[in-house]
Amino acid sequence: MKVYITGTTEINKSLIQEVCDELNAPKGLMSFGALDVISQKELSKIDKSFNNINMIDSLFFTDLFKICDDYRHENNIKDDEFVILLTSIRNNANWFSATKNRNVFIDINDWDKFTGKNPKYGISYQVVENIFQSLIGIDYTNAPSHPNVHIENDGCINDFCQNKLKVVIKLRTADICLSCQKKAAELSVDKNIMNNIQEITENIRKNVRKLNTYNNVRLEKVTINKNGKIKIGNKKIEINELPSTLFIFFLNQEKPTSKTSLKKYFRKIYEIYGKVNGRGNKDTIENLINPNGKAFRQNKWRVNHAIGNSISESLLGYYIIDEVEGEKYFISLSKEYKEIDENMTL
Repeated sequence: MKVYITGTTEINKSLIQEVCDELNAPKGLMSFGALDVISQKELSKIDKSFNNINMIDSLFFTDLFKICDDYRHENNIKDDEFVILLTSIRNNANWFSATKNRNVFIDINDWDKFTGKNPKYGISYQVVENIFQSLIGIDYTNAPSHPNVHIENDGCINDFCQNKLKVVIKLRTADICLSCQKKAAELSVDKNIMNNIQEITENIRKNVRKLNTYNNVRLEKVTINKNGKIKIGNKKIEINELPSTLFIFFLNQEKPTSKTSLKKYFRKIYEIYGKVNGRGNKDTIENLINPNGKAFRQNKWRVNHAIGNSISESLLGYYIIDEVEGEKYFISLSKEYKEIDENMTL
């Protein structure tokens, strides 16, 4: 499947090429091609209101898709191929991006703030996110109400991220939730394309994580009291017993731990849960550590979400339960920033 990436006249061609290189890194069914930016002359021919594109503060979605449609027509791009328009011009809804009829526009602004450094990672993620959404029938007209668009962040590619700072969570999870996978299967989306999307997002996740090494960052100490209450600095992390148990377990770990190996830690996790919960339930912990169940993923998301709501975005990578080595999880915080009551140590 061919995907063509262009941009409005102010976009640097080198950015388009960087994005294509990132997307083409995992070899798959999709092929991403860097095209020349659309000149001012071409834009003026599309619509007289585009006569000086650099003077326009924002455009409506219809304007941006009009540019895509005209570019598609002028370059004989087929209806089943994608046209991706990169632009620094804001859109009237202040969305990251949107798709319609295999046309996509992406706002390139501020991605250095979200990823920590190079904008190409966030932009590349938006490319595959919109391709996936188009393939499962999501476009800008139905996105706010579509059942596979998650208004509450779930770490899935289809999280709406009304709070833009939350977008880094799905970049760091590289996840497509079971509901969205099921929708793709129902619509017979090619499994090879699905695999390609997953490989690209996983590659972006690894690169974003590497970037999350901030200089001169001021970390706060995590404290766990004897009852399992969690604080980062002076801020209480308000979560229920199960996500607390998971966080305390991983905070105790000195190296990455896989889901499949959690069973050998059953007794320790159960002990933590009993102390946090006040009574404990073996079936609950069996369910939590089942590598094929939903409980682990859901409770990992709950604690990460609570932390994301409590600390600076630039610090997030140090405190969340993060996937670090393909199905292995770790909290990337050194010992001097951990203060765990002996009642909660392993």
